[in-house]
Parts: sequence; structure tokens; C-alpha cells
Amino acid sequence: RQNMVPSRSYDDALLPALVPAWDMMNHCSGPGSTSFDEDTRTVAFRAIRTLRAGDPIAMFYGPRPNSELLMYSGFVHTGNVHDHIPVSLQISGADPLKRIKDMVL
Repeated sequence: RQNMVPSRSYDDALLPALVPAWDMMNHCSGPGSTSFDEDTRTVAFRAIRTLRAGDPIAMFYGPRPNSELLMYSGFVHTGNVHDHIPVSLQISGADPLKRIKDMVL
């Protein structure tokens, strides 16, 4: 799993970074739980619910559709509210109603 963190070399441009052990946490829906702390220059995890000893640790992988979760994390989330399928509609230039259909789309 990649996390975007500021680079020390490129004017703090965000670059993808692998964070050891981060991929061992399961996904759960909720508010963001991973951030970059500018003061300490560290990646921080904050629990999004109260944890007790022995509870599994989970974090929100972000508002990603199932296609991205499958491609980059190896799973899909049933009931994923961020799931979507992009659809591209094209109208033939030979269609006599193309101008009107373009206005509708």
C-alpha cells in the first residue's frame, strides 16, 4: 500500500512511499485515519474508534472504488459507498442528432 508523503528533496512535493507494517492493517469504513505529521515528519495512525486490548486494528484505505481496492490492495468491499464504474458515452459524428445529443450529455 502506498501513502503520499512530502519529499525532502523536491520542495515537499507529495510522493508515494511504502510504509512498513501499514499494509498489515485491515480496511474499515470511516473517517481518514492516516496522516503525515509535518512537525515530526512522520506518518501517523489514529484509531477511528475506541480500541481495547486484543481488538484488531483497522484503518480507512480512502474513498476508493472496488476496482482500485482490488488492484492495489487485493480485496473488494461489499457495500462500498465509494464504488463506481466510469462510463464513456460517444456519439457518432454521422448521427444527424449529434449536436442535440451532445447538449444532453
